Amino acid sequence: MRRFALLLVLAVGCASAEKRVEQGQEAEQEGRWEEATHRYLDALRKDPGYPGAREKATQAGSRAVADYLKTAAGMESSGQYDRAVTEYRRVDALVAACAAQRVVLSVPGDYQQRRDGVFQRAFDATATSAETAAAAGDWARALDLWRRADAQYEPDAPRIQRSREGRLAALLTGATTELNAGRYAEADSLADAALQVYGPDSPRSKEAREVKLLIVATRYRDLVKDTREAMGRGAYQEAYGLVAQAIEVHGESSPASEEARQLRDEIIEKGTVRVAVAAVWRQDEIGAQTPPGLTDRLDEILAEAHWTNPPLFVSVTDPESVRNEMKRLDYHREVLSSARAAALGEELGVDLVAVPYFVQCRLWARGKPQVRTVPTTTGGQATLKLRRERRLTVRCYYDLVSVATREKIASAYIDGETASGYDWATVEGFDPRKLRLTQQEHAWLDPTALAEADAALANDLALELAPGLADSIFSAVLKRLP
Repeated sequence: MRRFALLLVLAVGCASAEKRVEQGQEAEQEGRWEEATHRYLDALRKDPGYPGAREKATQAGSRAVADYLKTAAGMESSGQYDRAVTEYRRVDALVAACAAQRVVLSVPGDYQQRRDGVFQRAFDATATSAETAAAAGDWARALDLWRRADAQYEPDAPRIQRSREGRLAALLTGATTELNAGRYAEADSLADAALQVYGPDSPRSKEAREVKLLIVATRYRDLVKDTREAMGRGAYQEAYGLVAQAIEVHGESSPASEEARQLRDEIIEKGTVRVAVAAVWRQDEIGAQTPPGLTDRLDEILAEAHWTNPPLFVSVTDPESVRNEMKRLDYHREVLSSARAAALGEELGVDLVAVPYFVQCRLWARGKPQVRTVPTTTGGQATLKLRRERRLTVRCYYDLVSVATREKIASAYIDGETASGYDWATVEGFDPRKLRLTQQEHAWLDPTALAEADAALANDLALELAPGLADSIFSAVLKRLP
């Protein structure tokens, strides 16, 4: 069986090789010498001993080589060196393919000399075109041509040197051109490439190093100039972004950044908006619903954790000073109108006044209460409603008032809600002191315990509400910065 399988493989190989030889012969008849050569080589790969395939490959390959060399000579005589190079590369490839199957193709004795001459002339022609493009200011085309010359034409040492000098000149021209157009990143990239031609520390890279320094100095100068222009327009946010870029050019701690650092300080000083935030109050109609201490606790948290850390370009007046001024003006027992907020701002010397206040406040429990009957001291009965949860829900508005125009310029609100699992009860129509209650029922109706639970809820809600309220007010102020 193994012998039969071997014979079968040999038969298939012979058949396949025969087919390739037939295809080669067809190609020869039509003058496609390279294709014919490859078909014969394919036959030899299938069957290295196929009769006549090696000789046919040699003959067809030699004809193909002769045709390519004839075409190359014609291209060379007409100055089309690039196309002549292509023909020589086809010869090289075909000779190598044949050698891989031990088929030797003969080339003229002066082949290498002629080949080198064509490659050198192709390089020289491309180099001349690159230098002409560079002289005309087309540095991008010059770079492309130099890259092509290096990659395609196998330059010798003198030509490699010519290419390096040409590439360096084109890169420096490009860097200068991009710099003059204000395209600093592009200029810097080209200058970096120029430094790599001979190496950053080479004496030949002196001009590249100078261009690199010029880019840095020009970028810094232009950014400082643009910063001053933005400041002149009162566009302090824009100016701050520009001066930050200027500082990055040399670095934060560099002496060369001194002017930019001073400008940054000036921008912050002139561009900062001064804000006073009134003490949190509530509308009169919800006063009885607000747990005692809620507004004071919210003020306390805001003062400690938020008004002391405003965003850049926002300055918040000391909350204690605001409270004292409100008391002096007798503004501390109501939600401030825009006129009063502006008057407060004038006294405090600020630009904006934020007035936060509650418009809704509700203590409640979800779901139906548990109902039970309790006896009274007079022999009657009362209905006690037991709840297992205490929930506090609020809506806090704020107005942002311009002191200069005495008008409200923004208004928004945030909602807050918190709850605790707390057992409490109510009895309608009866004084709890006139009821016969168990110890547990007394605890459910204990007003002191309920007040403590509400104080805990108020604290939790103030902690939840403060960050959102502060962020919203800061956001409203930042939207109005110049």
